[in-house]
Amino acid sequence: MGTRSAHVIVLGNEKGGSGKSTTAFHLACLLMYQGFKVATVDVDSRQQTFTHYVENRRNWAMRHD
Repeated sequence: MGTRSAHVIVLGNEKGGSGKSTTAFHLACLLMYQGFKVATVDVDSRQQTFTHYVENRRNWAMRHD
């Protein structure tokens, strides 16, 4: 059985509001849907937009389950 190596995808842009968190979220969902194991890291310690995006989606899903 062969081993698969990990891939790293980095989304970055100096400008805020360019869609990095939205793109990261949907890319992670797509890869998980295709059966890949996915880990995400939000390295913006000030705004943590990706973290808030995921929390908001989780809360919405719980209310509409």
